[in-house]
Amino acid sequence: MDNAKYRTIFLEECADHLGELSSGLFALEKNPAEAEALDLVFRMVHSIKGMAASLDYGGCADLAHKMEDRLGGYRSRGCIDDTEGLPLLFRGLSRLELMVEEVRSGGLPTPDPELEAAFAAPPSEVEDAALVRPVEPTEAPRAPRAEPEPEADAAGAHAPEAPAEVSSASPAEAHPPKKA
Repeated sequence: MDNAKYRTIFLEECADHLGELSSGLFALEKNPAEAEALDLVFRMVHSIKGMAASLDYGGCADLAHKMEDRLGGYRSRGCIDDTEGLPLLFRGLSRLELMVEEVRSGGLPTPDPELEAAFAAPPSEVEDAALVRPVEPTEAPRAPRAEPEPEADAAGAHAPEAPAEVSSASPAEAHPPKKA
């Protein structure tokens, strides 16, 4: 097996996967329940784990495996704990980036037993309300009111609209029923 060839492929693919992983984590930072981002992060970590394991980059594969396990729990729960989970995943991302750089410079990825232990530990039990931060409400755009077009004069020019009058009359008084 030509390890140099596969090492190069590993480095190229890891660069892409780590970039996607980073983007996914930032999306989860905005909305910890975004299923698409959670799935993306899970897939990227899974891919890194598989590539690292196939090339005997044990430190990288082990960390990615622990991250994948934690992410699996978040996926089944439907959201990520943004007080504990996100910072831990960002630490994992940073460590994976460092490990890839170790491979790039010709070495082997150095394991991080403390970080692996943090991922292996069960997540803190937190109330469901703490799992998902409320997303800042955004005002939905309102559809413009349909108003009749002003009639055009003989030359095709529209007459200027008169300002709307404000009435203190009730809707029934302002619009009496039509007689048949």
